[in-house]
Amino acid sequence: MPVRVGRIIQISDLIRQAQAQGCEIRTSKIQLATPWGLRNIRFIHNPKTRGRYDISDYEDNEFMLESEISAVERRLSITLT
Repeated sequence: MPVRVGRIIQISDLIRQAQAQGCEIRTSKIQLATPWGLRNIRFIHNPKTRGRYDISDYEDNEFMLESEISAVERRLSITLT
């Protein structure tokens, strides 16, 4: 039987919580060349600390695990639930 260990958060909830703490969702001016074509980089930016975290690999309905949540909190200087 699978057992969940640690926190998980849906990306849409992460974005909502980050915005409530003053962060912004931004898209890069440059594009990244991937095997699937060119794409912009989507990231969360905290203007107070100038911290940022790349979320371009995630869709809003996907989930992030404990270690990634800790990295977001550390880079943006925010707390997620």
